[in-house]
Amino acid sequence: MGPYSYSSLMLLCRQVTRDNPNLPYPLSPDNILLLSGPFTTSLGTSGRNSRVVLNGKSGAGFVGRREFFYDRLDIGKYFNGITVVFDAAGSSKTYADLLPALNEQYGLGLQATDLANGSTALSNGYTPTPVTLTIASTSPAFTGSLSVQWSRLPELRTGSQSDADWGYGCGLLWGGQSR
Repeated sequence: MGPYSYSSLMLLCRQVTRDNPNLPYPLSPDNILLLSGPFTTSLGTSGRNSRVVLNGKSGAGFVGRREFFYDRLDIGKYFNGITVVFDAAGSSKTYADLLPALNEQYGLGLQATDLANGSTALSNGYTPTPVTLTIASTSPAFTGSLSVQWSRLPELRTGSQSDADWGYGCGLLWGGQSR
């Protein structure tokens, strides 16, 4: 498990706590609600790249709305100088479908909601393919974009699947001989 393998909301809590060390209470997804943000405007002299408005849940340690400044992780800078290469499931159809393999290999916790282009369709080929994952402006933990190169893993044929399921139902055997 890497330092960024948590859900976006948990990472938000960790990032806000890190960048606001004088908080008298710990933040967690169990005790806060994200009311608005992240914003990249009106940062003032905070020196941070993001701003959110949180509300404490009943009995959470703080009451009401509170604004926090913090730094979201620029995913492209995190992987600066590293070629991100991984194999994804053969059933992957969209950019969001690549996230489980990427997260597993690189210790991330990216979710489909973190991507602006998560519904973009993938090609059907099995050759290494470059794609750029663009982080949604609404992602509470991440910002930027990440260029990756992924390869589709072949789907394994199981004994419960018929030849017709695999496209062999055309009546021809190898070499053009009929059955």
